[in-house]
Amino acid sequence: LKGDIQAVADLIDRVLPSPASSIFDLQIVDNQDCAPGVAPPCFSLADKDPNDGRYEPPQALVVKGTTASELTAGLGHYFRYFCNMTIGWPRGGGSNVFVPEIWPSIGSTPFAKHRNTPFSYLMNVW
Repeated sequence: LKGDIQAVADLIDRVLPSPASSIFDLQIVDNQDCAPGVAPPCFSLADKDPNDGRYEPPQALVVKGTTASELTAGLGHYFRYFCNMTIGWPRGGGSNVFVPEIWPSIGSTPFAKHRNTPFSYLMNVW
């Protein structure tokens, strides 16, 4: 089960103050296509190629993951470490969520990360 890209897009639109899912090109990919040299489960983040005819502004970021859970982990990483956002419970300090005027760039080298959590959040119900 890989998950549903639309569910991830809906999550983005629920968390961010405005419909921002169009900023992200979300892709669920096969295990070998996530990122060179990175073992699945994984996600990768890359700036869109402005010369690639598939994208229309204002899309800013390509997020690839081996499952929908990996896509959301990639988005969480981008929000926290590139955008300096915090998404949390009120008791833990709350959230600092906003839509930047200019979305931060990943840079010339895509960022990829292996997640050593094959069951993700499923284990909390067993």
